[in-house]
Amino acid sequence: MRLVEGNEIRLYGPVGYMDSDGQGFTSSDVIDALAEVGADADISVRINSGGGFAHEGVAIHTALARHGGHVVVSVDGVAASAASLIAMAGNTIVMATGSLMMVHDPSLITIGTAAEHGRGIQQLEATAAAMATVYAQRTGKALANVRAEMAAETWMTADEAVAAGYADRTGTTKARAAAHFDYSVYANVPLTALAAMEAKARAESPEGKAGAASWARVLAKANAGLTAPATAPPAEERAAAIRTEAEARRAVAFGEELVAGDLPVKDALAKLYRLPRQVVLTGAIAGVPSLAELLRR
Repeated sequence: MRLVEGNEIRLYGPVGYMDSDGQGFTSSDVIDALAEVGADADISVRINSGGGFAHEGVAIHTALARHGGHVVVSVDGVAASAASLIAMAGNTIVMATGSLMMVHDPSLITIGTAAEHGRGIQQLEATAAAMATVYAQRTGKALANVRAEMAAETWMTADEAVAAGYADRTGTTKARAAAHFDYSVYANVPLTALAAMEAKARAESPEGKAGAASWARVLAKANAGLTAPATAPPAEERAAAIRTEAEARRAVAFGEELVAGDLPVKDALAKLYRLPRQVVLTGAIAGVPSLAELLRR
């Protein structure tokens, strides 16, 4: 994925590898991008990343910190784990409205002998110490306080990041949906905040608008003859409901039954209430064959 556009470097996706969507970046990518913009050029670095490999984050932070021009870092969605370390390289750090930042201790998977595990522990301790030093220098906090925040896996809103010294100010731009990442690997991930970010982006997308329209049509069928019509859930709930392809398939199966007329309205509504809420909602806006498509048949 190309990172550079003019004097802007976009760091979206995992740190240190590419995901299945083709998102991600490595230290080599960033070094090449810096060479392309020029050693003394003022640059804007935009970050939306759930993290990745700690050692890659350290290398990228070092490369950006050594850059000769002024570096403005903008957190467009989320800067978690290694991505938050990268953000600290900015001369100015701006958090988009609704964005998130997270600092924590690095982790590592080792396989082998006790000696090999011991070397892994040493590597983790050294990496954590290096990261804490960067955070402490940026925030002006005591090293012990930073280590405590890392150990607690501290998530911060835009305002909280500014108040804690991890960023300089909040911007006027609203946050994008958080970068695709397996956030379940984190202990304290604010799922509500991440879902809200995703919901907003999806609700404003063509797919989200189509989903809203499909819900209106489903409800028109379901409400026929009812004295207390149901209402569609908010767009945020619809969007936040998308979780897995398996759930989407279940939702589509329900939609097929409803649209085919195989279920009387009362039975359809009864089944709707028995299904997990997220399964029903998914059918309206999933990226697989959706209720919107089914209703057009």
